[in-house]
Amino acid sequence: MKSYKALFELGDNFHTYVGRGTPQERQAVAKISALLEVPQTLPQATLDALSEVTERYYLLVAGEMWCPDCQINITALNKMCELQPKIQMAVISKGRAEDEIMESLGLDKILIPVVAILDRSFQVVGRFVEKPVSVSNPEERIQQAYSEGEYLSETLCEVLEQIK
Repeated sequence: MKSYKALFELGDNFHTYVGRGTPQERQAVAKISALLEVPQTLPQATLDALSEVTERYYLLVAGEMWCPDCQINITALNKMCELQPKIQMAVISKGRAEDEIMESLGLDKILIPVVAILDRSFQVVGRFVEKPVSVSNPEERIQQAYSEGEYLSETLCEVLEQIK
């Protein structure tokens, strides 16, 4: 396995990652990005928690633009990085994650997006897999709300809980 630092350095930044998508995929990301610009989308408590991050963290994300969960959650994570420059993100492919990090993260398979949350020494301090736990309920109403971007703050909160 390559080191997490080496994988992070191989990864794409958000804009390069998005640029590889189809027009429809980029439009889905633009919709989520627009929601994240609405002041009420991210609660003040989430913004406060972000501002309290004092150490550097790296998010090594495995994702693909064709994946709706990636369109939603990687866009939310990018907003996190914009709001808190001490957190940086790089995106690698699902295939690279299967080859390089699946075993070390204790996963049987890669459900994307998967995020290895790394400290300043590139040591794993946590992970995020696919979608927020609060969305694991299969109820159609919850899944529809998630698809429409109503759970964006939960993605950020789950990552923040692991870096505090």
